[in-house]
Amino acid sequence: MNLGIKRWTGAAAVTAVLITPVLAETTLAKREAVVVPPEAKAIIRAQMDGHMFELDRLVTALAKGDYAEAASAADEMSVARGGDNGGELDAGPGLGIGQYLPDGFKERGRRLHDSAAAYARLLRQYETQAMAADGAALLDGLARITNQCSACHDAYTLD
Repeated sequence: MNLGIKRWTGAAAVTAVLITPVLAETTLAKREAVVVPPEAKAIIRAQMDGHMFELDRLVTALAKGDYAEAASAADEMSVARGGDNGGELDAGPGLGIGQYLPDGFKERGRRLHDSAAAYARLLRQYETQAMAADGAALLDGLARITNQCSACHDAYTLD
């Protein structure tokens, strides 16, 4: 590696270390506070914890080439929402926790669950690791799920 590239790489690394906290603080400061009763907040947090558990299970299964297990985890993420088990998030005014959530919050949630369902369908197409030669499609599907998480967490904070 020539000296110019080393210097540029070093400067870029130092800049990234210095600017990342500033960017993160700026992004966090712009988030909309969603005020919900403690019971609703507990339900939402439990659902997000469940999504993280299933996302971890999905990634672990992918690393092992176990597409059936990964599809199962994606399925759990796609249905682990109020709309499919009692209407908590999708309920109208006066019903469930959906009444406290902004439309953008609920829309990002719907996109998360739809992305997970589409990913489960994609994973079922791969019966063996050899069939999953298109790693870009696997990564793209996973990114569609995690992008929804990031978009919501960048836009909202629960109070």
